[in-house]
Amino acid sequence: MFHTFCIGQRTREAVRQARKRSSSQPDGTTNHPLTVSPVSQFNYWCTVRRLRKTASHTAARASESEDQRADRRSRNAVTTAATSTAETEEQRSLRLLRNAKAISAARANAKESQRTLRRSRDAASRASTRAAEPEQ
Repeated sequence: MFHTFCIGQRTREAVRQARKRSSSQPDGTTNHPLTVSPVSQFNYWCTVRRLRKTASHTAARASESEDQRADRRSRNAVTTAATSTAETEEQRSLRLLRNAKAISAARANAKESQRTLRRSRDAASRASTRAAEPEQ
């Protein structure tokens, strides 16, 4: 509690000092201490611009007729369908190639693991038969 009070006092004192300095500038201009930071200004103007764009966009949509709306929707559907089919053929061939490679690699791994398993089983059976045979 006391800490925040001290910070508030220091801030008020800093503002007072800055106001004194700004009022006593020789050329008559004032550098007000409570100016908005450039980042805040940028964010503010981006927000304003986005809101204006949205407003103009919605106004344009509201003023268009049913025919225009249907036309726009059909155009959008045609362009998205054309781009998606053009992409999918190439992507499909790549996907099939990747799948084939993955399948062949999995088969090779399975064969190799079966071979290893068989070898270890054979070695274990040989060792057990040797241990079971009486020494000669």
